[in-house]
Amino acid sequence: MHTRTSLQPYMLAFIAFAFASFFAGGLLHAQKPYSVQQRWTIGGDGSWDYLTVDSAAHRLYIAHQTRVQVIDIDTGKLIGAIQSLTRCHGIVIAPGGKTGFISDGGANTIVVFRSEEHTSELQSLRHL
Repeated sequence: MHTRTSLQPYMLAFIAFAFASFFAGGLLHAQKPYSVQQRWTIGGDGSWDYLTVDSAAHRLYIAHQTRVQVIDIDTGKLIGAIQSLTRCHGIVIAPGGKTGFISDGGANTIVVFRSEEHTSELQSLRHL
C-alpha cells in the first residue's frame, strides 16, 4: 500500500504532462503562418489605394487612381470597372450589397454606385 501511495503523485504528474502536451501540440499546429495562395496580375497605369472585399458577391474592389476595378475573387479575373473618377481612395459596400460608395478625393465627392452593375451610372454627392 505504501508503494501505491508514493507512485500516485508521479502518475498524476505524468497524466497532467501528457494532457498538456496533447493540447499544446494541437494549438501549435492550428496556428499556421500566412502564405501566398495565388497571385493576380491586374495591370493598368497609376497608383493603387485601398481594397474592399464583398465576400457575399465574391468581388474585390480595388481603388486604382481614376477608376475602381472589380475582380472576381474566385477566378482573379477583371469583371468590371467604375470609370471617370479623379483620384479615388476607398470603397465601401453597404449592408445588403446592392449599393457602394467611393471616396473621390480629387473631385472632393462621394460617388454612389450599384454594385451589381459596376458601371459608370454614378451619382456624385458633393462634400459639404
